[in-house]
Amino acid sequence: MVETSEIQETRIPENQELEIVPEEEDAIIAKILKAAPFRYLTTVKNILDFLKDNHSILTWTPEGEIVYNGQRIPRTNIVNLVTDLLRNRKKSPSGFKEFPSALKEMKIPENYIVNQKIFKDNTVKILKGNTVQKPKSTKRLYAKRNTWIKY
Repeated sequence: MVETSEIQETRIPENQELEIVPEEEDAIIAKILKAAPFRYLTTVKNILDFLKDNHSILTWTPEGEIVYNGQRIPRTNIVNLVTDLLRNRKKSPSGFKEFPSALKEMKIPENYIVNQKIFKDNTVKILKGNTVQKPKSTKRLYAKRNTWIKY
């Protein structure tokens, strides 16, 4: 029994850049996907792709704090901010003032945002996208209240 092992050498041309995604970024993306509602999973993936394409305006640190125009905003969390786009909540997470302004600057498609209050008092219109539709909600059935029989 003779085992042979071959070592293959691959070279990348000098003019071509190698794109490496850090493990910390993958961990944060996994947290975002895990925290997002299941019915909006495709919307979350579209939002993340959009944020990656516009990383010059808005990025995040390995700890999850957002970096807007090169300035780190303390006590923010990208996971909370992205999941806030998908849920109608009364309270907004910290860093909420800077995040919508960054999204407006990037001209995020309106279909990506489920939370109605984010751009409610917005005087600037957002670019209307044509890729994602909001899932239809199902009709809920409520039980009738029990009434006592009077004798």
